[in-house]
Amino acid sequence: MDPSGRFAYVPNAYDVGNRVSQCTIDSTTGVLTPATPSTVTAGNSPTCVAVDPSSKFAYVVNRQDNTVSAFTVDPANGTLSEIGTYVAGAQPWRVTVDPSGKFAYVGNENNNTVSIYRINAKGSLTSAGTTATPGPAFKITVISPKQ
Repeated sequence: MDPSGRFAYVPNAYDVGNRVSQCTIDSTTGVLTPATPSTVTAGNSPTCVAVDPSSKFAYVVNRQDNTVSAFTVDPANGTLSEIGTYVAGAQPWRVTVDPSGKFAYVGNENNNTVSIYRINAKGSLTSAGTTATPGPAFKITVISPKQ
């Protein structure tokens, strides 16, 4: 779900087309309605979608090709348009965008690392390195400091 609460994205991990479903959310009932088009193609086996705090960009982890796809979000209908694809660690599992919208973090299951990216003004990613974890990195939570 994007931070505005208007759009939802469902990664279809084992779908032959490597697609992410795109939906609008009815603010009264919570019902999801497929957008037009109803899907967008990501990398091999998309498993997680994260949207930045501004709802301008979405990032999709592609588990079987060890990548992250970056997309812009159309503010009118929530549909995604690909910006590019970036290398992640071995078998990435989840992606998280920090509350400032400046960084994206990808937990990599098979090499016990977190891939760190800077989010550029147009939503593209630049690698900021990796950090080791004691075991498989399945999920990352970033908590913003109290103001």
